[in-house]
Amino acid sequence: ERIQIDGSSLAHEQLVALVDEVRAAVAKIPKLTTFEITTAIGFLAFAQQNVDAAVVEVGLGGRLDATNVVTPRVSVITSLSMDHMAVLGDTLAKIAGEKAGIIKEGVSVVSAPQKEDAIEVLLRVAREKNAPMTLVGRDVKYEFQSSSLDGQDFIIHNSKFIIPLLGSHQLINAATAYAALKASGLEVS
Repeated sequence: ERIQIDGSSLAHEQLVALVDEVRAAVAKIPKLTTFEITTAIGFLAFAQQNVDAAVVEVGLGGRLDATNVVTPRVSVITSLSMDHMAVLGDTLAKIAGEKAGIIKEGVSVVSAPQKEDAIEVLLRVAREKNAPMTLVGRDVKYEFQSSSLDGQDFIIHNSKFIIPLLGSHQLINAATAYAALKASGLEVS
């Protein structure tokens, strides 16, 4: 389920073929992690299927993550918190520094709302990398409208959206995805 194309997981036969294709390269590189191998298989699947766009999620952190070899159309940083502290650092600023490692020179970056310690780091790195930054809640405002057990609806830039997910964090996630899509330059109806 980690590799999907058009919303569908790869067929078992496809996955087996991709594993066979990367097997020789993997054997030459000692100590690869399962995540690194899975990332390579995903990239190969996307290339073979000639996808128009791929959403690639980092595994842990960002700066040293296997997915960070990609130069994206847009980098996205979701809500940061005190997680994976043994690897990423013991303060929100240190964690933000690791996450900011995905920000590339001149590539737009979109961030969900962040605590002050985190946003200071993200804004600084974006400035250093000449990466235009869009901050949800500041540059992209969303407005909750209503909710039911079927989902919730909200407005961004005078357009109404309905999502089947409940919770205020889902509104932030949806607004962040909207901002990322706009920043990517991809044309989607």
